[in-house]
Amino acid sequence: MSSAPAKPREPDDSHHASHEAQSAQPPQDAAPTLPAGPEESAESLESAAAASRPAALGRELVEIHDWLRAELAQLRAEVELHLDGRPGSGRHQPRPLTAHCLFFCAALTGHHRAEDAGAFPLLAERFPQLRPTIEKLEEDHLLVGEITARLETVVAAIPAAPSDAEARRVRGELDGLAAILESHFTFEENRIAAALDALPATGRRTAADLLGTASPDSR
Repeated sequence: MSSAPAKPREPDDSHHASHEAQSAQPPQDAAPTLPAGPEESAESLESAAAASRPAALGRELVEIHDWLRAELAQLRAEVELHLDGRPGSGRHQPRPLTAHCLFFCAALTGHHRAEDAGAFPLLAERFPQLRPTIEKLEEDHLLVGEITARLETVVAAIPAAPSDAEARRVRGELDGLAAILESHFTFEENRIAAALDALPATGRRTAADLLGTASPDSR
């Protein structure tokens, strides 16, 4: 008796499914694909680096103010020595009072004129909300100019042996100038130093153009 023919073997679907699943997976050692993006040129990298550097105009303003503060303090000390009848001594003799006063007042006036013509118009255009502050600073400049003009006259007229009244007048002018300058400098530093640093660099004039210069080397 002959045996029944063998049934044909059915295809193994699980094997094909497993192979397809393995084919769909990326190779284990394939590197991940990063999103495409524009290539950064050397110029763009340099621009980004420049933008991240701290701006210097605000610091320059404070340094100019600090130097003017020191000059005024020295002038007041020299005036006190003269009023007390004790001329300066030591290796570095002080400049004559009139010359020192004129030098200080010229440096202060130059700084304020540079701000009026340079920094303030740029700030008012870039930051309209600062215009009332700038107007207040400009008013301070006018007041300081009146005081320095009087101070120059008073110091130039100090006699060799000043009377008590003459001494009081000189001290009064110096005290008044020191008070308003400290108030003005502090107010200005607090209100516009950060805005100066935020001015765009493109086409910006130098710090000397915007703020004036006051260097001890210019004595």
